[in-house]
This record gives sequence, structure tokens and C-alpha cells, in this order.
Amino acid sequence: MEHIYLAGTEQIQQAAQLMQDAAQLNAQTMSQFNAILLAHQSFMDDWLERLDDTLRDRAANFQNSLDIPAPAGDNKSDFKNPA
Repeated sequence: MEHIYLAGTEQIQQAAQLMQDAAQLNAQTMSQFNAILLAHQSFMDDWLERLDDTLRDRAANFQNSLDIPAPAGDNKSDFKNPA
């Protein structure tokens, strides 16, 4: 049986292997990037929930401070902020 040698086949095989290695590295990198994004999303969801709770507490405290009656002896002692 005769063997035919094609010039450049080794270079083509090496290039194909390099491309396959690069594709695998790219897939690993994207997987890691996805994990980082999921962790960041979880952190931000938690942070925003805590911020929302804090702002609601502050708003309630502010509203309660507006409902404090005027000091005794003031003729506006029955005044309450209509807001």
C-alpha cells in the first residue's frame, strides 16, 4: 500500500489542535464569568433588599416625627402635618 504525503498536513493538524484548545479555554472562561455574574447578582439582590428595608424604616420614622404634636402652651398644639 502506498502512502501519500500531503505537504502541510501536520501544520493543519497543529492549527486544528490549537483552535480546539482555544475553544475549550474560551468555554471555561465563560463558565467562570457566568459564575461570577450569578454571585454578583445574588449580592446585589441582597444589598438592594437591605437598602429597601432601610429606606422604608427611615421613611416611617420620618413620617412619625412629623406627627409629633407641638409643645404644650402653643396655640397650635392640635396641629398635625396633613402629609
